[in-house]
Amino acid sequence: MSPVTDEVLTRFPVREFARRGLVHLSLSTVAIAQPLLGLYGENLAVFTSARFQGAVIVWFAVAAILVPPLVLTILDVGITAALSRRAPRLASAAHPAVVFVGLWACMASVFHSVSVGPWPIDAILTAAVAVAGVVGYRRVAPVRTWLTWISPLAPAVLVLFVVSVSSLVWVPAPETVEATPGGGAQTTSVLWIQLDEAPLFPLVGADGAANAARFPGFAALAARSTWYPNALTVSQHTAVAVPSMLSGLAPDYSRQPVSGDHRRNVFSLVGSSHVLDVVEEVTALCPGIECVAGAVTPTSAPGQRGTDNSGPVVRRRASFGAFLSDAAVVLGHRLLPAGLRDWLPPIDEGWGGFGDQAGGSGNIGTDDDTEPGANQPSPGGAASVAPSREKPRGHAGRTAAIEAMVTRTLASTDPAFRFIHVLLPHRPWVLAPDLRKSQKMSADPRPDTIPDRRRDNYQSLLNQYVAVDGIISRMIGSLSASPVWDDLMLIVTADHGITFVPGQSYRDTVNPQNRSTLDDIYRVPFFVKYPGQREGLVDECAASTLDLFATVQATLRIDSGWETDGLDLSSSCPDERNRVATWPGGSTPMTVNTDDLEERVAWYGRWVDADGDVDAIYRTGPAGELVGTRAPTDAGRDERFRVRLGNDEEFTGVGSAPFEPVPTRAVGTIKASTALPDGTEVLVAVDGIIVGEVREASDARPGEWTHFSASLMSRLIGPGDHEVTFWTARRPLAGGRWVLRRIG
Repeated sequence: MSPVTDEVLTRFPVREFARRGLVHLSLSTVAIAQPLLGLYGENLAVFTSARFQGAVIVWFAVAAILVPPLVLTILDVGITAALSRRAPRLASAAHPAVVFVGLWACMASVFHSVSVGPWPIDAILTAAVAVAGVVGYRRVAPVRTWLTWISPLAPAVLVLFVVSVSSLVWVPAPETVEATPGGGAQTTSVLWIQLDEAPLFPLVGADGAANAARFPGFAALAARSTWYPNALTVSQHTAVAVPSMLSGLAPDYSRQPVSGDHRRNVFSLVGSSHVLDVVEEVTALCPGIECVAGAVTPTSAPGQRGTDNSGPVVRRRASFGAFLSDAAVVLGHRLLPAGLRDWLPPIDEGWGGFGDQAGGSGNIGTDDDTEPGANQPSPGGAASVAPSREKPRGHAGRTAAIEAMVTRTLASTDPAFRFIHVLLPHRPWVLAPDLRKSQKMSADPRPDTIPDRRRDNYQSLLNQYVAVDGIISRMIGSLSASPVWDDLMLIVTADHGITFVPGQSYRDTVNPQNRSTLDDIYRVPFFVKYPGQREGLVDECAASTLDLFATVQATLRIDSGWETDGLDLSSSCPDERNRVATWPGGSTPMTVNTDDLEERVAWYGRWVDADGDVDAIYRTGPAGELVGTRAPTDAGRDERFRVRLGNDEEFTGVGSAPFEPVPTRAVGTIKASTALPDGTEVLVAVDGIIVGEVREASDARPGEWTHFSASLMSRLIGPGDHEVTFWTARRPLAGGRWVLRRIG
């Protein structure tokens, strides 16, 4: 059948344009709505992290289904109407051209995981398939009919989505435990700090104790609490691990991280006896009305708020525009060729805020932090931020939220249950130890099997972990010196860890055959300071994060009658116990001890000295002793190397205050003209001070550009603009003096 003619358009304009709209609806549903809503419907943490509940979720789905075809239909009709008299031939081509857009999106979605070469080739092949589809659409009547008749797929997708998110659209009332006079430990408050993607091994020295030289905050915590070094988490996924902690129940991957799927949890347990002060960055297990309005306490009349005038956190919803921006980034990862996806913010480092992370040319992006100087912690002393009333945004917001909660704990007069979950030291690893912030690195072209790449990332985690340690240190200092300390139950733990073993997934894909990576991922920091505890204790029992619910319940002396899968660690903890590590589609029993932990500490100690201080993070090679020293002013030149610094813009406009910019890496490429003598090292200097090592230079092949990423001792990089230079260092005689030469 020939294409639709102008005569048909004139005689039946409404019917024809309606048909075109149904075609666009069919194509956009297949290309956009179904993949996006299917993904979001299976991951409700996308909505909980944005604080979306109720009708707004349905409106988002309606927008995802109707807006794209509406835009395409308006373009189709508008172009056709504008050209119908002036350029009839072009007018007749308008509809096929718009259909091409929809078909291209469909083909891009179908073939997004297939690559036959560089992204231009992939894009051309996808476009070619779409062109063939347009030809078939114009010439074969059944194709046009079929595309019209599959338009009911759109309402079907909407219905399935609404069913999958029903626990967030219609939130059921939680189960609660009614407080009885004297039934609970009414003088005991709880402060629960939930870290994220925080493995235990970086905190530990070679002797199995906390490394106080690098992590004085965690060492102080261990000295004042009960540390369970053999504790394991139950899942490597935040949206599963945290609900299991808060409910005391073994993971159920069919449940979503919302209160409707976990009606019996620690918040509903204490909601009638304690004021709730809760910040959940990913989950939504705290019943909304209690978490926002405060709880009824024994000193309050029914229906009245407790007298804790520090107040709970009011959780505010992300803007709808920001949420749509995140959805656009997700769609970009779905539709664009692999090479172009590298230019988008990553979507595997959190549950939202992707659109805020755009960092420019090839960069992963930067966090959406608070304005410089706002809600910043004091470098020394107790928490000094104003109480936050919003969901943490970026690492600056997360830091402010923790310290604000500590401030409210210090000011508390009524028993309160305070819980805060923050994505720290979770990726992106952009914080320097002094809380200044770097840009996110551009996509690393090296495969994950390269040890240098994994070591570089491990150093970046250590940077950020030290920054978190500063937060912990200030918290312990202020709380332990206050009157609230003795009666306080303090919990500091993490949902899961991460591994840096080359060739293995960081944590998303679990390899049960590699027991070392299981230890990295599932062994987490687990500290509990019990009420009345005055001295530190190390308990090497077989603890699990599932035990936290039962332990809190016993400590607060609340009898819920609820069955849980955890144990009360305050009364007993078995030396041996069958604990299970789970992941989507699999599980494995785990038995670990402190010897296993020390083995992991020693393994990573090959990269970074496990007993070293913060400066030792950057001294990883033979010439590491030179890091922190001044380069000679009378050195000769080394013309055998050429260096291209890829992030030179980071070395201008460096700040001095927390969350102001500072480079934490030097990234670029290096090329050697000839084979280098053994023992030749390459160093990076800022304003003549050596601040890092380019370990990749020793493996550079003559005549080839080699990617490098050097972690920098950023404390030596002050405010202002800086000159970056590179140097070779060689020690002619073992134990002799280093000879430095400037490259270029």
